[in-house]
Amino acid sequence: MLSSYKKKVLLNILQEADKIIQIQIAGTSMYPFLKNDDTVFFNVSKNNTYKCGDIIAYYDDNSNIIVHRFIKWKKINNLIFFCQKGDNLLSWSWISIENLIGKAIFIITKDKKKIVLKKQFIKNRITGYIVLIIVLFYESAFKRKKNKLLNNSFALYLWQQLVLFVTNMQKIINNFIK
Repeated sequence: MLSSYKKKVLLNILQEADKIIQIQIAGTSMYPFLKNDDTVFFNVSKNNTYKCGDIIAYYDDNSNIIVHRFIKWKKINNLIFFCQKGDNLLSWSWISIENLIGKAIFIITKDKKKIVLKKQFIKNRITGYIVLIIVLFYESAFKRKKNKLLNNSFALYLWQQLVLFVTNMQKIINNFIK
């Protein structure tokens, strides 16, 4: 396992060199867009710009590399965080910008098909904005009601149904916009 310091040093070296790295997918958190044994190529650069729906790689707290979808930025106490979510997951989380590795540029599927992500622009943006809507709804409801909205069992039920709806919409988009 890489220490936090070693991760930072390695990431800075890769970013300065403007390198392309490849990561093989293991898991189902981005299914059906990404599948087990797909290989994703990432641009690791300080010059990357991130937009809602982009596929990103980052380190989690256990130094595992995770591939999910970028949703939005947030600044808290002068620290920058990004919201990320797997397409096949119901939840999302905020990660420190220091753990961000890079942005996906293309995918080689298990059956050797190349998918250039610039051509997937509409699909990625639509999927990203669907998730953004749910994140914004949750955060504004949570702030306004100071936890009361989500403590109410009916409101919690509605929230769960909204999350399931958005997750299913993502799957439909991934299956029909190719």
